[in-house]
Amino acid sequence: MNLKLIIYKSLQENANGYYERAKKAREKIARLLKEIEKTNQELETRSSKPETESPKLATQREWFEKFHWFKTSTSKLVIGGRNAKQNELLLSKHMENNDLLFHAEVQSPMTVLKDGVNATDADKQETAQFCASYSRAWKMGYPTMNVYCARKEQLAFASSGEYLAHGAVGIKGMKEWFKNVTLGLRIGILDGKIVAYPIDSPVKIEHAVQILPGQKKKASEIAKKLGVTKDKVDPLMPGDG
Repeated sequence: MNLKLIIYKSLQENANGYYERAKKAREKIARLLKEIEKTNQELETRSSKPETESPKLATQREWFEKFHWFKTSTSKLVIGGRNAKQNELLLSKHMENNDLLFHAEVQSPMTVLKDGVNATDADKQETAQFCASYSRAWKMGYPTMNVYCARKEQLAFASSGEYLAHGAVGIKGMKEWFKNVTLGLRIGILDGKIVAYPIDSPVKIEHAVQILPGQKKKASEIAKKLGVTKDKVDPLMPGDG
């Protein structure tokens, strides 16, 4: 090993210089080893965690959450029946005079836009897309479907006093039509709730998964991506789920 000596310094001063440089080098190596150990521990901690941590979900439910539901870009509530009994309940109990009823040209849920008479065109388009996506058109693989809406006063009753029930809504007068509405939903997390929103809604949803007719995405796959159990996603799936 070759050592360089500074000629104007004594042998002791040269030795002290090399000692100090060696001491600093040892300290630097010790710091590097500590950083490496810290990094390895962080990597081990990350690898031990699941890919998707379970989100904290809200435990309190609103009355409308037993239906299909979402809120439009202007925060208007939209609710749709999950079955024939809920369809009847929507029309008889929850639809008011200033609401609008949406229905697709094929079998679909009764879908009510609350305060729909004062809704924007965007609100109506979002509601039409939601209604179409939960219609039979999804199961049939249709990419688009026509949807119409009407006011409560236009709904036709059967002679018994009940609403007409044969897969379509009896409407008197002119309907407002929404032609070739694209089917599609986004399923994700909003305010601690697992939700399904129309795919064109501008409302931001965390970890949103887009689904379209004809896709093979299953509730179990979506649940895994969201970090929740399958039973949280099943009720939101259109068609057969």
